[in-house]
Amino acid sequence: MEGLNSIIQNIKRRARGFRNPEYFKTMIYLVAGNLDFSRWTQALKCGYPH
Repeated sequence: MEGLNSIIQNIKRRARGFRNPEYFKTMIYLVAGNLDFSRWTQALKCGYPH
């Protein structure tokens, strides 16, 4: 849990320019969410979306 708190504090420092709390929340999901973008990356290489 302490590691996650450290990640969020780092995001908070980087998020000073964000005017909206939703941007901050989105940034937390993108950085700490361990999202798998491999399918999206493959789709982009194949020419999707058109």
